[in-house]
Amino acid sequence: MKIKKLLFHFIPYRKYVLTTERTKESVLRTLRRITGKSVFPPDYEFYGNVGTDEFRIRYNVRYRMDLNVENSFPPIMNGTIQEANAKTVISISTKLPTSYCITFGFVHLITFIGLLLGLFFMCAGNFHDGLPLLLICGVLPLGQQLLMCYSAVNTAERAIKRLSHLLFAEQTDSDNPSDENE
Repeated sequence: MKIKKLLFHFIPYRKYVLTTERTKESVLRTLRRITGKSVFPPDYEFYGNVGTDEFRIRYNVRYRMDLNVENSFPPIMNGTIQEANAKTVISISTKLPTSYCITFGFVHLITFIGLLLGLFFMCAGNFHDGLPLLLICGVLPLGQQLLMCYSAVNTAERAIKRLSHLLFAEQTDSDNPSDENE
């Protein structure tokens, strides 16, 4: 169990479940209101697609650049919206985009090759050439993974907190969707 808890910090994937008394239609209306189709122009806090039962959105880090909240690891949030027992349940999973994972995988591959070269030099008797290569290539992937996971998880938690604030704010008038959550 300790290994699973340790690995939890190295994998930028999280699941969240939000429950509200609001109707599914009201939640979808709010999601559509705060979600734009594109990151440009940065008029919406989120961008992506909102369907009838699911959504795939990303936190728009350019929305409030004046507050210096930009982050280079905006997670993808896939979610489903279901009604159960007079409540609406929103299940959300966050993950990094595939392009980020491929890039980090490529960098890890290069550092692994560096580790093998360092071991080769050390086994061949070239201790002074192998040790620095081993140290650099051994520490670099760990630091990179910690930075990526911390940044991705931090941004995901900030995005989920903001999304839940927008979705659960008190309704002002249920007949007028444009006044909702403002």
